[in-house]
Amino acid sequence: MVEVRKKALFIIDVQPNTLSGKALDLIPNVVEYIKRTEYDAYVEATYYADKSSMLFKQMKFFMPKEKSGGTSQEVLDVLGAKLAPRLSVTKNTRSCFQGANATELEKFIEKHDIKEAHFLGFDINDCVLASAYSAVDRGLFSYVIEDLCHHNSGLEGLKEAALLVLRRQHMTIMS
Repeated sequence: MVEVRKKALFIIDVQPNTLSGKALDLIPNVVEYIKRTEYDAYVEATYYADKSSMLFKQMKFFMPKEKSGGTSQEVLDVLGAKLAPRLSVTKNTRSCFQGANATELEKFIEKHDIKEAHFLGFDINDCVLASAYSAVDRGLFSYVIEDLCHHNSGLEGLKEAALLVLRRQHMTIMS
């Protein structure tokens, strides 16, 4: 008998205020994917980098909540049409499992009996990667949706490097 696992889609940092170029071009694909697929739950994560964050302490990267903005309105609209439970989390860390809402996220996953996590969003080499590995550390099957992730650094090859790491761990799928 095949095990049926409840799945959650994690939408990581799809914040237009923080994106440019090819990254912005990915938002319509994210919207279409969410429209055509059904999950048992949805988690939408947004980030900011205040002066207490490691992003600021380590890299001097500063982006307050009000500047980073929220998740794309188009994404929020399509999520609003879904009947499955949904949780919004904010974070000033790389992993959505480590942010201010970490306990709330853990309770949400437990309450809805989520066993598998699918990730899309930005940056694949940073917050998506950290969140996917954090999910594994919590005992979840974890997959990054390759064609619905990107980075915002402008460095060609960075996405492929992150995917290489994830593929070696059998942690990727396509939309």
